[in-house]
Amino acid sequence: AEDMEYLAKDQPPGEASVHLERVFSNLEKISQDSWRTQEVLCQQLGKLAHLCTSEILCNNVAPVLFQMARESTYLVRKSGMIALAHVLRYIPDAKKRDHILKHFRSQWATGKVHWTRLAYIEACYEAADVFSRKLYVQLFTSELFTMVSDPVPNVRLRLAAVFRKTIAAIKDLSDFKVALSTLMQDKDPQVLMEAKEIKKMCDEFKGSSPQELEEDKKKEAAENAFFVMKKKPPKPDPAAAAAPAAAPASLKSTPASGSQPAPVVAPKPNPQPPAPAPQPKPNPASNPPAPKPNPQGQTQVPIPAPKPPGPPPGPPKPFDPPPQPAARAPEKKQGCCTIS
Repeated sequence: AEDMEYLAKDQPPGEASVHLERVFSNLEKISQDSWRTQEVLCQQLGKLAHLCTSEILCNNVAPVLFQMARESTYLVRKSGMIALAHVLRYIPDAKKRDHILKHFRSQWATGKVHWTRLAYIEACYEAADVFSRKLYVQLFTSELFTMVSDPVPNVRLRLAAVFRKTIAAIKDLSDFKVALSTLMQDKDPQVLMEAKEIKKMCDEFKGSSPQELEEDKKKEAAENAFFVMKKKPPKPDPAAAAAPAAAPASLKSTPASGSQPAPVVAPKPNPQPPAPAPQPKPNPASNPPAPKPNPQGQTQVPIPAPKPPGPPPGPPKPFDPPPQPAARAPEKKQGCCTIS
């Protein structure tokens, strides 16, 4: 592990990872050695982060650092978190960097055991030296301000040390002022003493020196040139999609330069007149004939035509009574009367 920095000496970024390929392919095996070897490995990985490609940092280095920090001793955990801050700085794809940070916040800053929260604070302590003030506040401080209510005093005590170190970057933030007021009411005497010291530093702060401001500007300019934020493709406009596509200019009929436009030819008249539309023929069934007058002067009412006979009745059902013949009305003879 101590030879990693020597192997990458005087190598340009990207090519150093080729020389160290056999080492990176066995990182998991090396990480299972003694805690002293793990501590040295973490230190070397932090120093070589700026020479490694983004794929190696995301797929090999960061997972091994998380594994050693979770499974080894406090010293290995502290060295791993320091190296992780440098790894995050040299991942050019901001989306991949934020993905690792999202896991770091959810699994470590709000972990169930106190040493995971202490490890997150250690990474933030180192990140204050690695990142510019603007990017440091953007990436790390939101979880730090919520940890002032941590139930473990050692966590709050280490948190106060981070506040003292980054006073120039966070002193004007409203969330920091709320967090500091919470620490000023802490029941632990050491935490309370640190909170009072931080309050005194805020009151006496007169601004950063020109050298510090110049160094921070250089960090911010380097970050703006290094990190790449991939923009999402714009959503298609439904109104533009519904509108008909304009014809290309090559298909439009435009007269050539110097030539006269073609004359417009009027349509020739048709010598034959248009044929008349056919008239519908009268339907004799829909228009019944008018009633003929009776020779005696009375109008006869037309008798409708008899209906065609229907289908013969089928045989009676077995449980239905046989049909009874209809009763015939007595015929009335002319000149006679019927007595009932």
